[in-house]
Amino acid sequence: MDNRRQERSNVSFDVVLCYEGLGLIKGTAVNMSAHGLFVETGFASIPKGASVQAAFVCHAQAEPRHISLHGVVVRSTERGVAINFSNADAEECARILAQLSAPRVFSERPVPVFL
Repeated sequence: MDNRRQERSNVSFDVVLCYEGLGLIKGTAVNMSAHGLFVETGFASIPKGASVQAAFVCHAQAEPRHISLHGVVVRSTERGVAINFSNADAEECARILAQLSAPRVFSERPVPVFL
């Protein structure tokens, strides 16, 4: 049985995680809730309880937005990590999730991610 308190939405976008123990780690977000994100990291092992910064570009509006959220790893598996965001960042996460659910508008120019 799944004990999650927040409904998850399937997503797919590139994420860069910043973790002091390993530096920058590229991954792919695969699901998101109003309070967190699961990122497939492939090889990187980030321990439960670790503080991380997640950076990505939100293309849900006409102009891409650079997003950087602070969180804590609440689950670490061979596939990746589940990150729970702080209260302030959880509000931003909920807004992003709402935007991702809206009709998508894509930018024609590539947008780099900066931490």
